[in-house]
Amino acid sequence: MALATAAPSFAVSPSDPIPANALNGWVRVTRDCNAARISISSAGAYPNGGLWVFSNQQQPPSNAQLVFYFPTSWGILTWTSGNRAWSAPVYEGQVTISGQTYNAYRSTYNGQFQWATNGGVYTGGGGPAGPERWEAVTAPSFTTSRIAWRSCGNGDAVYLRRTVTVNGKEITFRRTLVF
Repeated sequence: MALATAAPSFAVSPSDPIPANALNGWVRVTRDCNAARISISSAGAYPNGGLWVFSNQQQPPSNAQLVFYFPTSWGILTWTSGNRAWSAPVYEGQVTISGQTYNAYRSTYNGQFQWATNGGVYTGGGGPAGPERWEAVTAPSFTTSRIAWRSCGNGDAVYLRRTVTVNGKEITFRRTLVF
């Protein structure tokens, strides 16, 4: 699924193709220029919210992580988490993407995944019977403290790398969001 956004409106484009068994779903990144805050949320239910992995593996996915890359011109951001299942994003240093420098922030999921089908949550024994999905029980929800950015204009690119382990294999891909 694409990286989703809420108002104001943003252009979204993939940086990587979405691999099989990847951490799919919606992650909304909003910027409030008046309040000088950024919010990140994946609230809602499948297919319009939340995070999930399409997989027919009997074992649930593990090691889910979201790494956000924000322009260094926005300064070092301080985050709070809206729940205990997702750690508040932690600054990890700077990286260069497409010739620009970004500050990286990692959030790790410490919650559970539950098996779900289009008809509801799987309740039988022995694991899933078909290629449905594992849903993260808790959606990420983060907000920054006030930001002292130089400009709240348009044209800034933000990146999100999603990582999850399925059947012992780490699967990762990156999406692009342009404000």
